[in-house]
Amino acid sequence: MSLIRALDNGSILKYCRSGHRMMHTALWGTGLALLLLLSACNSKKYLKDGESFLMSNKIKIKSDHPIHSKSELSENLLTLYRQPETKYSAGFPRHVYYYRYQQKLTENPDHKKWDEERVIQNRPIIYDSLKARQTSEDFQKYLGVRGYRSAYVTYSTKTSNRKTSIVYSVDPGPRLVIDTVVIIAKDTALQRIVDESMESSFIPEKSPLDIQLYTQEKQRLVRLLQNHGYATFDGNFVSPLEVDTSKNQVKVVLRLLNPTDSTFHQQYLVGDINVYPDYSITDAGHYHDTIVNQIKYFLPDTNLFTLKPEAISRNVFLHPFEYTNKDNLDHTIRNLGRIELIKFVSPSALLDSTPGGLPTIDYTFLLTRNKKINFDLNGELTYSNIASAERKSLFGTSFSTNYRDRNIFGRAEVLNVNLELGFEFNFFNKQTETYPQLLNSLNIGLGTDLSFRRFMDPLKIYHMIGYSKDPEKTTNFANRLHKWLVEDASSRLSMGFGYVVITDLYDYYNVNANLNYDIQPDPFKKLTITRIGFDLFVPTAKPAYQAILDNNKFLQESFGNQLFTGFLFRNYLYEVNSKNKAKPGHFRVLHSAELSGLEMYAINSIANEISGNQKEIVLNPNGKPEDVVQFSQFAKGEIDIRYYRDLSRNTTFALKINTGIASPYGPYTKQVPYPKQFYVGGALSNRAWQIRQLGPGGYEDTTPIDPNLPYYQTGDFKIDLSAELRFPLFWYFDGVVFMDAANVWILKYDPTRPEADLSHNFYKEFGVGYGYGIRLDLDFFILRLDLGYKLFNPYPVNGSRYLKANVRRFPSGAEPQIAVGLPF
Repeated sequence: MSLIRALDNGSILKYCRSGHRMMHTALWGTGLALLLLLSACNSKKYLKDGESFLMSNKIKIKSDHPIHSKSELSENLLTLYRQPETKYSAGFPRHVYYYRYQQKLTENPDHKKWDEERVIQNRPIIYDSLKARQTSEDFQKYLGVRGYRSAYVTYSTKTSNRKTSIVYSVDPGPRLVIDTVVIIAKDTALQRIVDESMESSFIPEKSPLDIQLYTQEKQRLVRLLQNHGYATFDGNFVSPLEVDTSKNQVKVVLRLLNPTDSTFHQQYLVGDINVYPDYSITDAGHYHDTIVNQIKYFLPDTNLFTLKPEAISRNVFLHPFEYTNKDNLDHTIRNLGRIELIKFVSPSALLDSTPGGLPTIDYTFLLTRNKKINFDLNGELTYSNIASAERKSLFGTSFSTNYRDRNIFGRAEVLNVNLELGFEFNFFNKQTETYPQLLNSLNIGLGTDLSFRRFMDPLKIYHMIGYSKDPEKTTNFANRLHKWLVEDASSRLSMGFGYVVITDLYDYYNVNANLNYDIQPDPFKKLTITRIGFDLFVPTAKPAYQAILDNNKFLQESFGNQLFTGFLFRNYLYEVNSKNKAKPGHFRVLHSAELSGLEMYAINSIANEISGNQKEIVLNPNGKPEDVVQFSQFAKGEIDIRYYRDLSRNTTFALKINTGIASPYGPYTKQVPYPKQFYVGGALSNRAWQIRQLGPGGYEDTTPIDPNLPYYQTGDFKIDLSAELRFPLFWYFDGVVFMDAANVWILKYDPTRPEADLSHNFYKEFGVGYGYGIRLDLDFFILRLDLGYKLFNPYPVNGSRYLKANVRRFPSGAEPQIAVGLPF
């Protein structure tokens, strides 16, 4: 109860100071800190003469010659340390806990034993000069294979109070550049294939003499030849680089080796294709075989297909009597695995060297199934803060049920029906004493999806995107998109209905229907295109919110009955993840675009041209004004760039840059519809402000509103920046410190809201906050509490945007944000 009262007042410390509990807490905290500090000092007594703890490793790269991708080079050198630096937990070196554990074992041999992983994590790191010298040598060898043949690496140490720090000084020197590249194959057939593909080589002339480029080229050559029928060709047949540096030139030779001096590599044809569409490992019963479209199916106990053969054959890219192709084999395995009815795909290949003609390879695919019907019932409890002038605690509950049929029509179609019901309660609402308004919001949703594991394009319009007669020509994005659509896309028909009530503000219902394409060409890319769709948005403003609309032209023009339409294109969402286990840093990029009403705008313009009148086409034109529905015409784009850098095994730096712009077009849509406008603040944005509290621009809204009402600020343009340092604390808890900056702006000048529009001074109008938080990481979900503090305000407060008073009150005045999952 004390904790709740303290949070409601804005600060735990403020409440505790009113009694003696603060003194007890401080004494206990100070005592614990001193105990750990003394333990850290006492751990040195376990060191032998001349020993010291290795506290830090640093790399300094400096050269008189150009260094290509210095940061990438540094990241790779970090992985070569022979000795890692001392690990920390809760600010203390981990070997403190290791020595205390060893002492307990000495005093009590029956003390609970650590597992081996925990012992390794906490084991002390004793500085070893031999390993430091070996690390320098490893650095030098690595730089040599990256083309820096004259690299020179030294190291220096500094020891104080039995703590050692190492600094490695790296001078890469000049980098060798290749003048001539020659790939030689004794087999003229292989030579011809390689020569025709040299435009795709990873080692062109004037490239650095780099082992990574050689590795990439080696993989390219193996894949190239395997795609031309040489199924047994592998990396063992690609020789190491032969380098000739005579006459100040660098010539490299790469040879493709034959199996023996007297034999050439063999090409193979695709032989039999066998599929077990309902394979069971535990019940290897009798199978009936039947052939459909050159594929032999083995069915258990019956000749009836419960999964139609065309559902499988359209995902098989191997064809009998054609040359084997590794890309087609991988594509087949990947697409069969994407059939939701299929749980596992187990492929196998068998060489058939029957005399006469080219040898063949028979392929067999064992498909193990998932359950056809799945039914789920879920419940969830939530806690949050209402985004209003007076923070109120909200408790919520939601229920959802999901019915899923993974093979409804027998061709791997998936039917999904989902029903959601959610409530949010405000037990602290004192609006009325007799009958308090407990319900803060209500949400009801019903959605259904029907997915097809094929590309549905009846009019063949999307087939024209990037079409090429040469299927190998995939050099630009349009060509690749065409291939993704034809070979990887699933088509999804969706319909949904939603009803939302925000007490004392507004309610609305939404009806939507869409044709979507879901595409995932590889594990690092995901694309969703909504080709045809409409969304009907019908809101009703409550009296309190209507008063706000009456005083805000921007909101009034954006809040009304709207129909968002698209007949050739509605929107897309594209996600790219560059994550690479070999590198400590990676990017994740999400970008999207939405277009509404373009076709209706064209129809309206043609109709007006024919009639000679400028009249807007609407739905229900003869109804009451509040029942008229406009065709909304706007364009919207957004990009979200995220960078993650592993500073150590468990410490990560994360950065997010998010921006978006939306604009109406045509003579009839005055503003971007309210649900499509941008907003910032809250647990997923600037955590020092609540949702929709910031903006627009430097405008200060002085409209008197009920303190129980949520904030409502939105804009046409947004910038949202966040940076976090994430680190482990103890057990399943992680810590974080962060800094956020964000705001929204409108694109057109509004005289009733000065400083709200985007201008050249926009960089002065960011709301900047900072804070810290704690996360409970249970793998399957993360529960987090972030405390945000305001640092800079978008508009001056008492003559200054810099909130000095807030900073002086730290750590009081926090804006708590409770949420599930990471913010980005």
